[in-house]
Amino acid sequence: MFSICGAGSAASKEGLNIMGYSFNACMGDSFFYSSDGDFLFVPQTGPLHFETEMGRMLVEIGHFAVVPRGIKFRIIVPGGKPVEHKGWICEVFSDHLHLPELG
Repeated sequence: MFSICGAGSAASKEGLNIMGYSFNACMGDSFFYSSDGDFLFVPQTGPLHFETEMGRMLVEIGHFAVVPRGIKFRIIVPGGKPVEHKGWICEVFSDHLHLPELG
């Protein structure tokens, strides 16, 4: 992961951080979590296969995934075949992400 821009801070519980990611291998037996904010993953190339505390999730290109603060997860590459994955992450430090009322 690499940081692109951000505003605010995790300490003040306000703002966000926009990052990019790139990988071609799974995380193995390692897991990750953020104690600072919720992650919004947007894959650009290659789908994301998440394993979380609550189950598995497949996120195709054109879709997005939200991993709430404090939830442990890892991303796996099915079949063990190296495939390049790239995309974007938005980490929101304030309240949890939610979809707005559209009705």
